[in-house]
Amino acid sequence: MQPATHTDRAVPIRPFVLAVGDVGSWCTNRPNLPADAQIGFTEYASLTPELISLMGPNIIVAPMQHGIYDCLDLAELLDSIDYSGCYHIIVPDIPNPRIILNEISKSFPDLKVSLIYSGFELTHRLN
Repeated sequence: MQPATHTDRAVPIRPFVLAVGDVGSWCTNRPNLPADAQIGFTEYASLTPELISLMGPNIIVAPMQHGIYDCLDLAELLDSIDYSGCYHIIVPDIPNPRIILNEISKSFPDLKVSLIYSGFELTHRLN
């Protein structure tokens, strides 16, 4: 048996997070993004299946609603390209944010979705 070398050790893989929305706001505030992750930013209008394929994010994070899109629009795009990573939706202070999760789960049952509320993961559903 050969002794283990430094090349035999598993190197931890840093997740790649794609933050969608107002790039300036993401860069200024960086709310709740993992400190150990590689992070890319894009406006919703620039988000295409090709960009997602090229960047290969493990996690996509976006506000519930921003400008011309909402979380259902993004969920539809991710479902249409069979995105297999996690989709985290940042929800504002609303009375029942689980309604959002229920609607997306019903419409896109194969999509892995979680809601982030006031800096904490509120719910998580994995298929």
